[in-house]
Amino acid sequence: MKTSALPAILLFALFFSFGCGIKGKNNNVDTSSQSIAADSEKKAQNASITDGRWKLITLLGQEVQTQEGEKDAFLIFNAEEQRMSGYNGCNSISGGYTLGEGQQLSFTQMISTQRACMNSVESDFMKVLERADNYTIHGDTLSLNKARMAPLARFVLESEE
Repeated sequence: MKTSALPAILLFALFFSFGCGIKGKNNNVDTSSQSIAADSEKKAQNASITDGRWKLITLLGQEVQTQEGEKDAFLIFNAEEQRMSGYNGCNSISGGYTLGEGQQLSFTQMISTQRACMNSVESDFMKVLERADNYTIHGDTLSLNKARMAPLARFVLESEE
């Protein structure tokens, strides 16, 4: 009784190929999902101070609450002109800024409109801009810092819609 090993080998090869094909497809899907997640994380990690509008969320350790009918305080950095503009909770602001090594940051020639406002974060916001000497970005959060102290202010990058 002599049986041929060829059908068994073909059957094994077919199952092996089919199994690898399924695994390969699953790996591609997983890789695709992982790639999308990695791209999203990379974009968040690589956010730049000049990426858009930064909305103020904490100031001197306190959460900033925008009152109904008021605008959010924010900053926008223009890399081409080395200028900053924004709103401090009461007045429009603008000025120059300089970026240095190690995420050093300084604001220069700050100006603002002169509206009088009640219950505004304006005064503390402007003091933070005067004191800040560096910044950090983690994901979509920008922190303005003085030396290695706790952040003076935190901002969140607003999505463009």
